[in-house]
Amino acid sequence: MKIYFCSTESANNYKSWSNIPYLLKNKLEAEGYCVQNIILHEFKLLKFTFNLFTRAINLLKKNKTTFFYNRTYLHYFLTYLYSLYIKISANKDDVVIIQGYTHPPIIFKNKTIMLGDWPYKYIFQNFLKRAPSSFEQRAINREDREIERANAVITLFPGVYDFMVSNYQNKNIYFLGNFVNVDFSFEPVDISIKQSSNRILFIGRSQYIDGARELVEAISKLRLLGHEIFLDIVGIKKIEMPINYDWVTIHGYLDKGIPAQKSKFYALLKNARVVANTTKNWNSFQALLEGMYFSNPVLIRVNPNISTFFHNLSDISYIVDDSPDSLYHAIKEIFLECEVYAAKSSNARNASEFHTWDRFIKQISKLVNEI
Repeated sequence: MKIYFCSTESANNYKSWSNIPYLLKNKLEAEGYCVQNIILHEFKLLKFTFNLFTRAINLLKKNKTTFFYNRTYLHYFLTYLYSLYIKISANKDDVVIIQGYTHPPIIFKNKTIMLGDWPYKYIFQNFLKRAPSSFEQRAINREDREIERANAVITLFPGVYDFMVSNYQNKNIYFLGNFVNVDFSFEPVDISIKQSSNRILFIGRSQYIDGARELVEAISKLRLLGHEIFLDIVGIKKIEMPINYDWVTIHGYLDKGIPAQKSKFYALLKNARVVANTTKNWNSFQALLEGMYFSNPVLIRVNPNISTFFHNLSDISYIVDDSPDSLYHAIKEIFLECEVYAAKSSNARNASEFHTWDRFIKQISKLVNEI
């Protein structure tokens, strides 16, 4: 049996979709499966032209559209060509695993598993809090049809699982846990090393920049009172955040596919006091879970998926809200309450260890053989 793994970027590219395609392919192969990666290429000229037009419209509209090229019927149709290739080349007992819920169309000849964060309609109900436009609704309808036709649908979050079970007729929707995106075993960091650290590590791309900015503002206030706190920012470019403080280091994106950058990223995780991303609604879950694996409590705002994922959230995190001094006081607690910090550090590591790739792959393997 062969697994055809359809991903939006090459599974040989470490940085694609939070490292998941790379690690999923490698872990499946380590389990003994033959995996062929089908890259669902987007036609670059079409994508550039359509998205440029969409961004121009968004500059003029208050309610910005999410209807970019990858949601169009044209892209949906072109990904159908990949389905035809699989249909012709695959044996009947081969299995297709698809990254995301949108493409390509389901192939009835082969069992199909969809793996993603959340469906398109979830974004409107839980993040945007608005009704979709007519174009967005058509894309939702296409995606919903594919979800209903899949032999199995996997989401990485329990809150999304509850949403999907309530919104779809498909009886084969699963939450199998999540995974720490680390490709090696690592013993817990000595908590005394963490307690001696005066560094906060923020991880997040440009969409999380508001969280980074409020961290800078809160730490500035604390430094004026004599607290020697330093901030490392990973994922945001210096040009996106033009600040000039000697206590802020902006590292840009660190690519784990490049050994020197991978080593630098893990050194930052080992030497941080906490990993932070306080952006509202969503805050780079995979990076937070990875930070916890390196014995870092997390500094966050709560959102439904995190609160349902970790039942003991207060034991592993420092939680802030929208009150003016909430973040300021949370950072003070991180550096002043040593016994509380030690417990949270140990709990963070313990909570993350449950979510291993080995465990997830065993669940996937069981599903592949049962569907």
